[in-house]
Amino acid sequence: MKDLLISLDSKFLKATFITKEGAASTCVEIPKDLYSGESPSEGFQELTGFIIDSCSSIVNKNQKPSGLHFLLSPEEVVLAFLTVNKNGLDPEEQLISAAEEKVKAPLEEHYYSFNKIAPFTYQFIAVKKEIIHLLMEISNLWGVPLQSIVPWPMLLPKTLKNLEPAIFVNRIENEDFVILSELNGVYHASIYENIVSASDLKKLVKKLSLYKRQKPIDQIYFLAGESDDYKGYKKLPILTGDAMEGYERGMETHSIFEKMLREDDTFLGSCVNLLSMLPLPEPFLQRVPAVPVAVTILLISILVGGYFLFSPDESSGVVSPSNDILSEQTPLEGMPEDFRGDQVSETTPGGNVGGESSVLLTKEDLLIRIENASGVNGAAGRTQALLEDLDYEVQSIGTANNMMEDTQIYIDEELYDLKEDLKEDLEDVVDEIIVDFFEGLTEEDLEEGFNHNVLIILGRNSRI
Repeated sequence: MKDLLISLDSKFLKATFITKEGAASTCVEIPKDLYSGESPSEGFQELTGFIIDSCSSIVNKNQKPSGLHFLLSPEEVVLAFLTVNKNGLDPEEQLISAAEEKVKAPLEEHYYSFNKIAPFTYQFIAVKKEIIHLLMEISNLWGVPLQSIVPWPMLLPKTLKNLEPAIFVNRIENEDFVILSELNGVYHASIYENIVSASDLKKLVKKLSLYKRQKPIDQIYFLAGESDDYKGYKKLPILTGDAMEGYERGMETHSIFEKMLREDDTFLGSCVNLLSMLPLPEPFLQRVPAVPVAVTILLISILVGGYFLFSPDESSGVVSPSNDILSEQTPLEGMPEDFRGDQVSETTPGGNVGGESSVLLTKEDLLIRIENASGVNGAAGRTQALLEDLDYEVQSIGTANNMMEDTQIYIDEELYDLKEDLKEDLEDVVDEIIVDFFEGLTEEDLEEGFNHNVLIILGRNSRI
């Protein structure tokens, strides 16, 4: 691991070099004539050269990083929840219309996506194309693979072990970054300038705690600052102890990214990484071949499928007229819609499953995908390691759209005889497992390159 994490704004370049041995960081002021938060007037070469020179204190010029990661702030990305209802309009049209209201500039000037996180509710993310193009050019000019572009507000709810609504506050100089989170996503992220005192900030947070809600949010965390300024708030757990050792004040988001990368780098294949979600220019994909495999598969699917990563459910019921109140009106359901159905009994339908088979089936016939619906970072990766040690073939892992209480296994009907063996091999980490029939791969699955016949969705009852 020799990864370089960078964040750019109109004032400062912040960089952290992450290796197996530890992390080293630097923060330098950016000349105003070189970069002002928009595409550099003097061209990308000068800015890239400045970044390389500025990072020379933590990265040897003769030794390039193995990969680049960029963090985006709320200034650079639009994050919101959008809802749809069955009012006669196509859900895609509803989402586009709502997105246009959220984005201050023309929507066509942005890369954007919609990721379904609950019935009727989508996480909307939009970034100006010029920002993405700038980061691509830096990667290409330096000759270092671009591995992730991450809006740092999206990291914050992932650091919590619970799924309760939360507010996160990060004070950097005279700016307060306030993020509102629910359903493991972000529905409000704004910067508030010139808040002169802790009491003023508390008034703002109290007001925002009721933003689009019937019940106020009482889980409030702060990232930076003295605890006396945040009485009644909690320090973000991932930043407690010696988490900030080696980091300057204002580098809290870099520390969070580093800790998450070390704990489980598979999170870069999830919805926090814009390379997994946004449609990128094909020439860029050809020039940067070193994007992680999981990300590459998602990128190809996006390029084929267009801008939208959702499959509208035409059978959904009508959303409440007060559909802005997310926590009250769009609760998570027990399982993903694509696999919803009554629990299947252990009897054998049609006499084919659970009875004698003319073909001897073994665990080698199982092609497994694991999705993490537990809310615990790294659970899918650890389950993959467990099963691969037992000679199972795990095709892919990922994060489920919805959190679930119970772990579920969906298995192809022809392989149903093997369900008990699989349940037994997982019994040390899951007590109760619901088994259902796998209904086959969807067109979206096939476009994303999936080839599994078993889907394991890890619920909150897993202990891995």
